[in-house]
Amino acid sequence: MIIMLNKKMLALSFAVIAFSILSIGFFIKPAQTIIYASTGLAVNDKVDISAYRPTNQILYTGIACLQVIRSDGTKEPEECKHNIITNRGLTFLKMSVNGSWGTTNLNTLALGNATAAQAATDTALGGLYTGTCNLSAAAATYAGLSPNGNSSLNYLFTTNCSTVYVNATGIYNATTSGNLFAETTFSTKTLNSGDQINETYYWWIV
Repeated sequence: MIIMLNKKMLALSFAVIAFSILSIGFFIKPAQTIIYASTGLAVNDKVDISAYRPTNQILYTGIACLQVIRSDGTKEPEECKHNIITNRGLTFLKMSVNGSWGTTNLNTLALGNATAAQAATDTALGGLYTGTCNLSAAAATYAGLSPNGNSSLNYLFTTNCSTVYVNATGIYNATTSGNLFAETTFSTKTLNSGDQINETYYWWIV
């Protein structure tokens, strides 16, 4: 009886360990997946992370690339930053896999002027622009990229205010009252009327 009990306990321990490993593999990204191409490369030159995916697991990573275009047409260097996926974003991925999230799409890009560090517990983008300076969250243009699992959202923001500061961006599933899926910060951009931010948010789910 003691031997049988020990065998059962051993089997249970292995099961718990296996589940823990799978859970970690699903929700935590290996360091080498935080990769993006240098400024100026075409989107299909950006790194495909499928080679880093653990067997029978799902891997996610994403980056936001922003370029300021001044009112006179001058284009500043593109800046790309890796994102933080929020707890709600993880829930979205999990529920999308099992089909319980519904048909809501991640189709909205937002800008903000954040004053605090970002964290996975965030439910809203810091300093989110809402209804001011023509920088409110907007429905972006979706594109499926090659290979399968690569996607992007793009939107061109144009401000109508002077001395506007922007240093944060995020993906939502709606333009108002949406859920924040992921976010990142970048160097502060000072915009004046007629200046634009061309943003493309790339993500890989493989």
